[in-house]
Amino acid sequence: MATDFAKTMARLPDEALFDIAHPDIGEDYAPEAIAAARAEIGRRGISEEEGRQIRYDIFQEREERLPPAEEPLSKAGRIASMAFSICLGPMLFVILMLFFLGYREKALNTAAYMAIGLMGYFCLGIAALTLVWLLS
Repeated sequence: MATDFAKTMARLPDEALFDIAHPDIGEDYAPEAIAAARAEIGRRGISEEEGRQIRYDIFQEREERLPPAEEPLSKAGRIASMAFSICLGPMLFVILMLFFLGYREKALNTAAYMAIGLMGYFCLGIAALTLVWLLS
């Protein structure tokens, strides 16, 4: 089993080795895999300074993958917010979850488009009542 890990680690690029050798919280690598990755790093002769730079590059790449908190709501999100605005309970839950997860801009956009959707439903209701009144 250890030889399998050693062979696998020998084929990986430096970034992947450091990712395995120094896992983040929540990443679950087998202790043998971590040991094999660290052994391969030592075999390759990667200095501590190079290792710090690789770990920094990995950190930067992960940060770029995370969506920014100030990103506006997508077009599909705007349409869904207007269409489902009649479902007040679930929509309020969505707004609160977005807000507490740090997506403040998306939460505000969702609330605004939900209000627009509610106004649209209100206008449709008034138009339907007017049409029924006119036809009776």
